[in-house]
Amino acid sequence: TPPPLQQVVQYFLAINGQSQGPFDMNTVVSLISNRNISMETLVWKQGMANWDKIQNLQEFAMFFNCPPPLPNI
Repeated sequence: TPPPLQQVVQYFLAINGQSQGPFDMNTVVSLISNRNISMETLVWKQGMANWDKIQNLQEFAMFFNCPPPLPNI
């Protein structure tokens, strides 16, 4: 039997006060690179309780040259 298909994470972004998406990770990285969105842009993906700033998501923090958040110790 083949392994299960990997789930593609879909992101929704708050752009101009409206939810837009879904976007895949490559599209979001492109939006960051082209400066169409900033580190303050709100993002949501399945599994998140609330919207959060995109800079706070570990998978995107590196694109804003900031370290990931400290773990809760």
